[in-house]
Amino acid sequence: MTRSTPGLDAEIDFILSTTGAAALPPHEPGSGQSPQLLYREGTILVREEDVDTVVNALPAPSPEGYDGSPGANEDGRSQLVVFPGLVRMTLLSTDGSAPDVVRALNRRVGSRMIDLDYLMVCASHPCPASEPVPVVDGEPVPPIAAAGGAFTGRGVVVSIVDSGLAPDYAQHHWLSVGVYGDRDQMIKDDRTIEHYGGHGTFVAGTVRAIAPRATLFVEGAVSIFNGEPTLVDNGAAFSSALSAQISQALAHRPDVMVMTFATETIDQRSPLCFDVLYEKQIQHIKGLAFLAPAANDSSQTPEFPAACSWVIGVGALNATGDQRADFSNYGRWVDVYAPGEGLVNALTTGHYTYLDPPGATADFTGLAEWSGTCFSTPIVAGLIAARMSSTEESGQQAARTLLECARAQRIPGVGPVLYPDQARCHIHCDCHRHRRCHTPPGGKEKDRHRCCDECAEC
Repeated sequence: MTRSTPGLDAEIDFILSTTGAAALPPHEPGSGQSPQLLYREGTILVREEDVDTVVNALPAPSPEGYDGSPGANEDGRSQLVVFPGLVRMTLLSTDGSAPDVVRALNRRVGSRMIDLDYLMVCASHPCPASEPVPVVDGEPVPPIAAAGGAFTGRGVVVSIVDSGLAPDYAQHHWLSVGVYGDRDQMIKDDRTIEHYGGHGTFVAGTVRAIAPRATLFVEGAVSIFNGEPTLVDNGAAFSSALSAQISQALAHRPDVMVMTFATETIDQRSPLCFDVLYEKQIQHIKGLAFLAPAANDSSQTPEFPAACSWVIGVGALNATGDQRADFSNYGRWVDVYAPGEGLVNALTTGHYTYLDPPGATADFTGLAEWSGTCFSTPIVAGLIAARMSSTEESGQQAARTLLECARAQRIPGVGPVLYPDQARCHIHCDCHRHRRCHTPPGGKEKDRHRCCDECAEC
C-alpha cells in the first residue's frame, strides 16, 4: 500500500540516489507516491544449505559469464556468507531481475529458498513521520524518570540498531554515563546534520527517559563487509547488512534489542534473512525481548521485522495518547501502541536542511521534537528495561506482563496501549498506590484505564 505525503517524493529520491537501490514498482519522480519496497538489484539471499539447488535452478551462464573475478564461482555468480546460514548471491544479467527470479524460483520449487536483499529505511518510508524541529530550553517528553527508584533499568542491557550516536551525546545528563556506540556518520565534523542524522541518539535518549540506569549500546557505523559503505550513512541499509549487524550486536548479551528499520516484502512474509537469523541465533537466547516499529505509512500492510512472530511490533499514539497517530501503521500484527507524536529528546548541535519545504533550514542546540513509530518503540523498550530491574523478570517475561496490561487497557478502534510511567503496571497491581500510572496523559482520575477496574484494590 502506498502513502502520499508532502516531501515524500524528495525523501524517496534521496534514498534511491544515495544507496543505489531499486524500487518496486519503479519510482516515478513527482508522483508523490511511495513504492511498495526498495531492494538491491542483481542480488538474492539464499539459505546456505540451498545454494547448490538454487544455482542449478537458475539459467546456465553464457561462456563469458565467468570473468575470474575474486569471489566469483565458475558459474559467474559470486557468493558472500552474510552470517552462518545465509548467503548473498549475485545474479547474472541473463537470470532476469531480482524480483522476477525470487517469484519464479520460489514458485517452481514450492518452498521459500530465496528472497530479495531489501533496503530497509528507519521506520520504513518515509522516516520518520516528520522531520525534526529544534527545541530550545525545553525538557524531554516523556520526562526523565527518577534515577533513584526501583524501576530504573539498572543492570539491564539494551542494544539499539540505528544510526549510531551523535559526537556530543554526552552533553545530555541522561546519556552521559552507561551509553556506548558507533558515531553517527550523518552528523559531520562541521556540524552539518544530514537527513536522518541524530536518529539513533533520539532513540537512545527516549529509552533512557524511561529507564535512566539501563546500559545502552547503539550500533550504527560498523562496516560489515569489506569494500562496502558503512552500515548507516543515509538512514537506510540493506537487510543483509542489518542482519549481520544484529548478529554482531548479540555479543553485548542484551536483555532488550531495538531495531528501528522496517520494510514491506514481496510476499508479505518475514524476510528470509530474519528467519535464518532467528533460527540460528535469536531463538537460542533465553529471555531476549526484540522490538521494532510498525512504521509510518498509515497502512495495514505488515512491515518487518515488526510483524515477525518473535518481535514486538510497536505503533504510535497521538500527542494526547487517546488515539492512534494518523501516520502509524496498524492491524492485528501490531502488538502495542505507545506515544509517538511530538516527543522531545536528544539530537545534537548543528545545522539541518529540510527536504520539505526544500531549502528550509534550522539550527539545533541539542534537543529536538520528532514523531514516528521508531520513537514509540523505545518507550516500550524502556518500560521493559525499567520493569526488569525491579522484578528480576527476563526481557520476555517483563514484556509479557506489560502486554497483558496493554491489552487490559486497550483503546477501542486502536488496540493495546502503554504509557511512559507504566513500568510497574499489572492488572493485579495495588492500583491505589500508583493510580496515576493508569491515567492517560492530561486525563483525570475518572479517566483511569480499565486495568484499574479489574483490580480488587480499586
